[in-house]
Amino acid sequence: MSLVYGLGFLKSGSARTVSSYKDVVRNRLYTGTEEIDPYLNTYVYEMPLVLVAVAHCLLLAISFTLVAKALNDISLIGRLKKRLRRVSQSSA
Repeated sequence: MSLVYGLGFLKSGSARTVSSYKDVVRNRLYTGTEEIDPYLNTYVYEMPLVLVAVAHCLLLAISFTLVAKALNDISLIGRLKKRLRRVSQSSA
């Protein structure tokens, strides 16, 4: 909630609640495709600001988790290769 009030304060100078994301964000992202832009406008810019903040936090958490898991898998593959090299050298 502090994020919502903080964004509202930066925009208007008062700590009132902002009704939607479009009240805070001036520059909108458009794809240039006439079929997609109305849906983007409806589902992102017309959403209440609290839901947009929660959705952004959720997407960031998911992306960080995926990156961390990929790095863990790369590290695990490296350790398994080293272990396989040692096993193959000791059996030969």
